Amino acid sequence: MQTKLNLLSEFAKRDEKSRLDNLAYLLSEGNLKECFGMLKKGKAAGIDGIAVEEYGKNLESNLKDLVTRMKAQSYHPQPVRRTYIAKASGKLRPLGIPATADKIVQRGIARVLEVIYEVDFLDFSYGFRPHRSCHQALKRLDQVIMTQPINHIIL
Repeated sequence: MQTKLNLLSEFAKRDEKSRLDNLAYLLSEGNLKECFGMLKKGKAAGIDGIAVEEYGKNLESNLKDLVTRMKAQSYHPQPVRRTYIAKASGKLRPLGIPATADKIVQRGIARVLEVIYEVDFLDFSYGFRPHRSCHQALKRLDQVIMTQPINHIIL
């Protein structure tokens, strides 16, 4: 799968004006199996009550069914389970927990979109990018401020 994603990334770099249509073929059983492996185990189950470990017991058949439903355009994400977590202030923070199958599909789509759009970002852009963090952005900002005069900073 990574090879196909790399080719897609190269295509996106090479031809900025081109349109990419119907990338659903990349959400194959193999790709979704990789996405399943990326999920964190031991997390709360979604509205269907199926945790990651339970979904993995019949992984091959579950993924085959998922891909079949996506190809037939009969796949629809399930509602997100809402739960609330207490904050230190005493207020409650809402948290949405998707079903395991939906997490797998979301991860697969995110992988495809990342390789397409990552080439458009400038090197000094850190927000919501893979392998980038707030700490790295602050470290880079510190380096720039200490080595050259700065007129303004945009956050």
